[in-house]
Amino acid sequence: IIISLTTGAMVVLWLSELVTEYGLGNGASLLIYINIISNFPKFSKVLIDQNLPIQSLIIIGSLLLVSLYGIVLLQEGSRPIRLTSSKELNTVVKSKLPVI
Repeated sequence: IIISLTTGAMVVLWLSELVTEYGLGNGASLLIYINIISNFPKFSKVLIDQNLPIQSLIIIGSLLLVSLYGIVLLQEGSRPIRLTSSKELNTVVKSKLPVI
């Protein structure tokens, strides 16, 4: 069992490296995104089969949209880090390194 789990992890790592090399985006993040998106149809079917009132469906949908907005906002955010060399410790430095 351990050998099969290790082999599967290595195959996924290899696939994510291939996706990154071909320039399609960050391979690991893309594979995680595809896994999450592939579960949405099953999630929708479960919600419809439960015969929930329309208010509950609206609340669940709005929570999904708000969480998606928050994830994108955090993912695309940057935080400036001031760069200071040893020669300029006593002066104010104007240059910044953007962290993306």
